[in-house]
Amino acid sequence: MPMNLTIEEMRKIVDGAPDGCDTYETDTHVFDLDELRAAIADHDRTDYVSDIANHISPPTKVIER
Repeated sequence: MPMNLTIEEMRKIVDGAPDGCDTYETDTHVFDLDELRAAIADHDRTDYVSDIANHISPPTKVIER
C-alpha cells in the first residue's frame, strides 16, 4: 500500500465505501478495499504482549534488562 494510513483511517474508508465496491477513490488516491480489509483483520488479530513472562512456557527463564 503506497500510503501510510492509521487503522482508524482505514476503517473510515472501508465503512464509507458503497456496498459491493472493490475500490474506493478519493481526490488523491484509489484504495483497494480488499487490501484495507486484510490490513484491518491483521491488526485486529495481533496479540499485543505487554508482559512476555505471562505468555511463555513456565520453565522458560525471562531476563529483564
